[in-house]
Amino acid sequence: MKPYRKTLPLPRKSRVRAFHAGPDGFNYDLHFHPEHEIVLILEGRGDVHLGRSTIPFAPGDVVVLDEEVSHTFVTTPGTGDGRSMVLQFHEHALGTLDVGTVSPTRANGAACAIFDGAEVDQLAPLFKEACDTTTLDEDPSDALVSRALLYRALAVLSHMQPRTLVKETGDARSASDRELLNRILNFVNNRHHEAISLSDAATEAGMRPESLCRFLKRHTGLTFTEHLNETRLHHAAHEIVATERLILEIALDAGYQNLSYFNRRFKRRYGVTPQAWRRRHRRHAGAAALPASASV
Repeated sequence: MKPYRKTLPLPRKSRVRAFHAGPDGFNYDLHFHPEHEIVLILEGRGDVHLGRSTIPFAPGDVVVLDEEVSHTFVTTPGTGDGRSMVLQFHEHALGTLDVGTVSPTRANGAACAIFDGAEVDQLAPLFKEACDTTTLDEDPSDALVSRALLYRALAVLSHMQPRTLVKETGDARSASDRELLNRILNFVNNRHHEAISLSDAATEAGMRPESLCRFLKRHTGLTFTEHLNETRLHHAAHEIVATERLILEIALDAGYQNLSYFNRRFKRRYGVTPQAWRRRHRRHAGAAALPASASV
């Protein structure tokens, strides 16, 4: 199974996202993302698959994943629903703190660290409050609370000894491939609102267009055009919920010059029209995650 790159809907101010996962279990495809992830297992037993490594998990475990680590959680049938609370954050959320010392994975030179013990009881209320606080359209006070809760959770973990450390995951992606992939994806993310093409991205990456297309497909499971559309729709979906701007204005800023085409693409991706998406998330203002991205 080849891992694919996942785009996570992190709030723009705090760069911290928390949510409840389940009750349908953890089972989903192997994927990776540029955010760090902390998962508190509430119910269900199974395995964390990390590239070629497999580590068991159980209720009360805390699984910490470094950025860009390919992973998926698979629940063993008959062990209960897969339920967890998940905290995801970008390194920018740490401000001037040294990620190498405050990240439980980096501090131990690992791709994944698993913790258990009595101290987990201190983490549960922090995760619950973070889940209750996180919203895509957070105000500055919510952003401060989210970051404060992240810092407190990291402080608790800093006093715990990991039960299991996974130093190497057997991920086939080399450091140079990850660097090149990030360069391409950052180019698309920063210029998605422009009329960029495969040739533009290839020039940025120093590759031939056909080589870049194969490289992107191999590492993300998407073609260049598919990834560009996914990025544009992701940004548009965030703006629709987080602002009062007109749908037409959001579509144009996302890189779509035709509103009818944007509406069709949006409905195909999220299952509802942009207007219905806004109404749904305004009714459930506490929901932190975009449905299609609510995986860990």
